[in-house]
Amino acid sequence: MTSIQQSLRCQVQCARPAVVQRLHGHCRPACASRRVAAPVAHMDDAQQQDIMDNHFESIKRGCMTLAAVGTLLAAPAVITPGGAFAADTVKVGSCLLQKCQLQLARCLGDPQCLQNIICLQTCNTAEDEAACQIRCGDLYGDKAVDTFNACAVSDQKCVPQRQDEGLYPVPPDCALDNGFDLNNFQGRWFITAGQNPLFDIFDCQEHYFAIQEPGRLAAKINWRINKPNGDFIERSTIQMFKQDPEKPALLYNHDNEYLHYQDDWYILAYKPDTYVVIYYKGSNDAWDGYGGAVVYTKARQLPQVSIHCLTLCVSMLCYIRPLNSRDSSFTQAPRVVHATSLMPAVVP
Repeated sequence: MTSIQQSLRCQVQCARPAVVQRLHGHCRPACASRRVAAPVAHMDDAQQQDIMDNHFESIKRGCMTLAAVGTLLAAPAVITPGGAFAADTVKVGSCLLQKCQLQLARCLGDPQCLQNIICLQTCNTAEDEAACQIRCGDLYGDKAVDTFNACAVSDQKCVPQRQDEGLYPVPPDCALDNGFDLNNFQGRWFITAGQNPLFDIFDCQEHYFAIQEPGRLAAKINWRINKPNGDFIERSTIQMFKQDPEKPALLYNHDNEYLHYQDDWYILAYKPDTYVVIYYKGSNDAWDGYGGAVVYTKARQLPQVSIHCLTLCVSMLCYIRPLNSRDSSFTQAPRVVHATSLMPAVVP
């Protein structure tokens, strides 16, 4: 039995034993510490190894689902395909235990990564399983989660990529505002409305943009994740964009290392120092074809006079049904958001 197998065996059994026992009755904790018991002295090496291997196989079979669920660790802009996971849990779990054993062991020993897996277990009976999975990724994320995802999704491809379902097609050139001037999209902007509740609707989306050189835009993206207990988590990342030399209203965010994600931003409308309407379509190793739309404004709140105009602008894309808007004081985040609604985001 390898040291990795020993570590994984005890972490599965001992890390959060009450939770493991409740969720997986067949995977009962049996060790009081993280140490593997010494082999019985009168057995020869082959017998000892056989017993240890058989015990590990039992643990592996009993916790296969727990391992496979780990492939669904996600961030706001990165989703793993729930459908592919559900289709062949055993195959995914076997791949993880064969090819991502070390990363899985570290995940199970990491509080945030383990909480992510536990959270994902509650999504099996959720009304919107994909939304639940993404919410778990929003709440519980750290380096261990990223490392495990990189192995499971990108490096070893234990989870097949969810293919583009045509939900967010590439918009026609006539839908773009080719009068867009990148120089006017600098400084501090707020996302005050969004279309996709999975990626667009968060509190305190305060973003900073700066042109590093002609046609290249750097963005510092900040957003807030609200926790069930009323507290919140601050998130932040840096993204780099390149302007299409032939289409000024098209910005590319490509060549990213994590899950090799790439997003294309299409500028549908803009008014200098007032608003920018962006439709985006993205792809990564886990999901090809996610997307959404957001409204950036210089003001902290979306001007009421602009709601109808901007809603009409997004609705002009023939593959998005007419958007709904609603009056809001912007004092709290919307609790129910329809995928085709242009909804306000909160910026205190």
